[in-house]
Amino acid sequence: GSSAGDLPDLHNGGFNLGFDYTIDKFTLGIRTARRLRMPTMKEQYRGEIVGITIPPLSPEAAWHTELEIHYMPHSKVAITAAVYDTEVRDLIDFKYIDGIKLAQNIDKSRLAGTDIALEIGPFWHFTLDLTYSYLYAWNLRDDHALNDRPAHNFRASLSWSPLSNLRLAIHTQYESERRTEAWMNSSHAWVGDIFLLGAELEYQMEHFSILFKGTNLTDYNYMRAIGYPEEGFDLSLTAKFTW
Repeated sequence: GSSAGDLPDLHNGGFNLGFDYTIDKFTLGIRTARRLRMPTMKEQYRGEIVGITIPPLSPEAAWHTELEIHYMPHSKVAITAAVYDTEVRDLIDFKYIDGIKLAQNIDKSRLAGTDIALEIGPFWHFTLDLTYSYLYAWNLRDDHALNDRPAHNFRASLSWSPLSNLRLAIHTQYESERRTEAWMNSSHAWVGDIFLLGAELEYQMEHFSILFKGTNLTDYNYMRAIGYPEEGFDLSLTAKFTW
């Protein structure tokens, strides 16, 4: 059987420190941060499963440093490049044992990469955002890549705002091939190149706004949830009232 056992108190903490320095059309930003993440109640669910005793999870601690350069050659054109490095101790990761999803600690890991973004607009009520990301994700304990995280990611967003209170946005996202533990069968262990499509329609008034949002509209077999592939797509309707 399984039991939750003694669950530690849940609390997160840390700090984020940075500064920006602007010269003419350039802005240089430097960030540093430390984060402590306690396992969630669901992740802490421990016990004895298929004869394996699962030890308690340790809190996840991460040190993060980042350098960002922002350049605006034109009032309607902006280019941003950022490089970052994150070292994580006791990274909370997931594995499947006999079809049961279990959280585990990875002793030490490194997540590093770069983001390059281009924003154009608005022109004729259209704004285009393009972003490319490269991620280096490595398990330093076992010296191998964390393959469930895609190395290459490309995102595009086109927004149309014909009126000051009406906005339509189309989002696309491409992710390179990665490994997933969503299937026990090794022949299904690789999720191929993934293309996602989403859309948003937002209408705003003085005291009321409504947002209709859809993600993974063309792919019923993939959904990003806590950074891991899951089945399904998502439709949501959000209304806000203010006084």
